[in-house]
Amino acid sequence: MRNFIPLAAILFLANGCSQPQPTVVPQLPSDTPVVPSIATQPNASTIHAPKGSAATVDGTFSPGEWDGALKADLANGGTLMLMHDNGYLYLGIRSRAMGFGSICSSVDSQISILHSSAGLGTAVYEKDDQGWHRTQQFSYCCWGTNQSELNEFLQRDAWVSSVGTRGVPEEMEYQIAMNDGSLTLAVVYVDDLTFKTALYWPENLDDDCLGLALIPEDPPERLLFSPETWVTIIASTE
Repeated sequence: MRNFIPLAAILFLANGCSQPQPTVVPQLPSDTPVVPSIATQPNASTIHAPKGSAATVDGTFSPGEWDGALKADLANGGTLMLMHDNGYLYLGIRSRAMGFGSICSSVDSQISILHSSAGLGTAVYEKDDQGWHRTQQFSYCCWGTNQSELNEFLQRDAWVSSVGTRGVPEEMEYQIAMNDGSLTLAVVYVDDLTFKTALYWPENLDDDCLGLALIPEDPPERLLFSPETWVTIIASTE
């Protein structure tokens, strides 16, 4: 796949930050706990994320931090954890090795690609009569551990995650604003820098959210998305 390996190496080794571009922001929640799982929920296309406490998005699963979160298996290995607090969905990914994440989030006629490696970036696609066309390219920033920069990114892009240069290499954490207590998304995590395999969820994901074409800084002008096959996550009151 042309351009993938060089660009991934740049993302993991770069020390600078490109200038931010305008981003379309979605509108803005026991000693031995019983751990819920996707298998206990009857409709896999709509799930309820349990109420938890806000995770510290630092790439390290602290003891007890994800207790009680909903657990799901990622296709090809790994674990996804989900919970919500104060209007945000928190995702925890435990993988086999350090890699990078690509979360596809659908709101109305717009899809945002949330990329996290050594830096963070958002690409945006909007629907037209011919499918999905790119309206915003990735503009990477937030290299390293500058918390104030990460806070600014969260306010501007309505999401943030840990980056590959901090925390436990096999662990990644996300904080994503929810729209009216719900969010439709799909999760892809690449921990194989030969780009032969990816971890993903839901297990029936087969559109361009899974495609590695989303990784370069200049993604394709048009892609094929099927958000109706993704998972809608609803913030549970319990």
